[in-house]
Amino acid sequence: IGLAHVFAVSGLHIGILYTFMTNILSLIGVNKKKRFFITWGILWIYGFLIGYPTSVLRTLFMFTVLFMADLLYRKYNSINAISFAALILLIINPLWIFDVGFQLSFSAALALVIYSKYVKKLIKNKYKIINTLFVFIFLQIFILPILAYHFNYIPILGIAYNILFIPAFTIVIIVSFGLLIIGWADIYIINLLFSILDYYMYSLNYLIYLLNYIKFNGVKIYSLNIYEIVSYYLFILIGLYTNKKNNKRVVTIIYIFFIIVFLFNGVLIPLTDSNLYINIIDVGQGSGALFSYKNKNFIVDAGSNSNKDIGINTLLPYMEKRGIFSIEGMFISHWHIDHYSGINTLLENLNVRRIYSGY
Repeated sequence: IGLAHVFAVSGLHIGILYTFMTNILSLIGVNKKKRFFITWGILWIYGFLIGYPTSVLRTLFMFTVLFMADLLYRKYNSINAISFAALILLIINPLWIFDVGFQLSFSAALALVIYSKYVKKLIKNKYKIINTLFVFIFLQIFILPILAYHFNYIPILGIAYNILFIPAFTIVIIVSFGLLIIGWADIYIINLLFSILDYYMYSLNYLIYLLNYIKFNGVKIYSLNIYEIVSYYLFILIGLYTNKKNNKRVVTIIYIFFIIVFLFNGVLIPLTDSNLYINIIDVGQGSGALFSYKNKNFIVDAGSNSNKDIGINTLLPYMEKRGIFSIEGMFISHWHIDHYSGINTLLENLNVRRIYSGY
């Protein structure tokens, strides 16, 4: 339902802790320079304790640049900070560029920067909840290709859930750290406070469990290819740039061009394609094949005896990545487990119109 970043330790948690600690230190009279050094040191120690996931490292490097800019009386540039953090992380491990956490963390951070610099000026609204809604909508739009590529699912209602649950979990994080700070106090009081927090978290968890079963939480989507991803981001960036220049005529021409290209590649070519495509699926010790002809898809066998979860781990992701959510016919050659063990998963998740078998 679009809340994984709340449960995974991410840049969101670092941001909450940064705000919490700087405010507390400011209230007790710690000067700005000492406040920065104390907060910076605690955040890096915290990052070490949780194993420095890529999303946390990104935030820590960006905060380091922010601290240094303030101490040296230099102007902080968020785009430069993101670029610096990405450069350092990729020097440490170039393969992180393929990590979904790395991609989502940096694209989300970039989306927030672009929103604050360009989009926010276009939205003139005095209500905080409306502005927050626009932030989450733009964030969802910006990271859509990454979600589609890795998960083949867009949590539409995740925007509303984030607005509801992020403040709720902010309370959890701040109260948890607050209780740890006063952990030297009476053990019975601390236990009571942690028990109250535990019930609060249990209630949130139960609510999320219920929301997870709402049918229309999101939509399935196929994995975009490189051409489509590049075109998608160009579409956004050119639109923002030309809007900044207040040249609506240019924006209209560019958007019409993109729409024509999309209709040609995404609609006209597939409709006129009369080729037969045969794909042999790697199911291990077993049999599985996909036949496609004029937007109709047929499966011939779907099983394995070397892969116990062949349906959920291989067959369903294979179909979803190609945008295949409807099967015209499923053929089972014979009823040995290596030919049919994955069909239940496909029947539960795809629209399978007919099943054919020898008996």
